[in-house]
Amino acid sequence: GVDWMRRPVGESSACVAARVAAARRRLGSAAAPSEAAPPEAAGSRPPRPRPFQDARVRRRLEAAVRAYSLSGRAVRKLEAVAGTVAALDGRREPGVDDLDEALSFRVGLMSEP
Repeated sequence: GVDWMRRPVGESSACVAARVAAARRRLGSAAAPSEAAPPEAAGSRPPRPRPFQDARVRRRLEAAVRAYSLSGRAVRKLEAVAGTVAALDGRREPGVDDLDEALSFRVGLMSEP
């Protein structure tokens, strides 16, 4: 069996915390100006995700909406999750791989429609 106590350690908690803080800053600045939270609400709730900017990502999302009959609420959640995945990876805009990862988290959906 695997001795989990002797396995090499991944990222330290401090590294993960720094990456999450940077992702939160990216996500906070990614909201559309009219949707940005007031300063007093900072940290209380993440801003609504903005629609995908990359045409390839939008086409992939449209294909998923058709294939899986996704609701508007589901689309918003996919936008938010894909945006979070990209932000954690140090990018402001999600790509097709980020959307595919977000789709993979939905129970019962395959990543390719």
